[in-house]
Amino acid sequence: MRFSPGAAFAATFQLPASLRIHAPTVVSAAGPKATSPSFVRAAISSQKYHSRRPFAERLGRVAAMSSTGESPLASDDSVARISLCQFRVTENKLHNIETCRKFVREAVRDSPHLIVLPEIWNGPYATAAFGEYAEPCPEVGATAADVDNDVSPSVAALLNLAVEHGVTIVGGSIPELASDGGNIYNTCLVISADGVVVAKHRKAHLFDISVPGGVTFRESDTLSPGSEVTVVDLGSPLGMIGVGICYDIRFPEMA
Repeated sequence: MRFSPGAAFAATFQLPASLRIHAPTVVSAAGPKATSPSFVRAAISSQKYHSRRPFAERLGRVAAMSSTGESPLASDDSVARISLCQFRVTENKLHNIETCRKFVREAVRDSPHLIVLPEIWNGPYATAAFGEYAEPCPEVGATAADVDNDVSPSVAALLNLAVEHGVTIVGGSIPELASDGGNIYNTCLVISADGVVVAKHRKAHLFDISVPGGVTFRESDTLSPGSEVTVVDLGSPLGMIGVGICYDIRFPEMA
């Protein structure tokens, strides 16, 4: 992935439920290095920093500092600190929401400017399950006051977590039950540190695969595709970011 000066790209993924992760890794110039459990810490810098330091060198510096328990570049105001959260999902939505809260609260210990959550984190990643776990998702400009916790508990949790910890959250994605005739979208909400929805992205490229004699999986059996490219200015030090979900980044026109 190429990082242009002063910009960042955030993408979310979900690992198979059967895969257990004990400690995520940061890939550095010297190879993978384990960091603290539960989340990966990475740094994306300002334009000046980008123009002078190769990306691999910066990641190597972050990995080396992480291995000693030091907060990566915590004193450098020109560097955006980003925490990436990945966790196991169960069939219990309320349990998944509580897990999300736990991981965000752990991540904020490193004082990140941005926290990124995984794809479809509030329920199983299965076409048959998307409808059951879907919630209405508000439009840009909404706050917690605009969301019914009983109807959209996952969304309400994201909005409240952002305000509670004063941190911007790229909310991974959840199945969205839209008001346009009952369509279901794979939707990411970006929440500002003061609890306002500042971007909404619907996954545009649905993953359909059929391997003869092997796996057949069609997101389009349940999900509808989005039609917009999503870019949002998160201010200093994060700058402009584009939001894509999983398969979206395989298409250079968007990524």
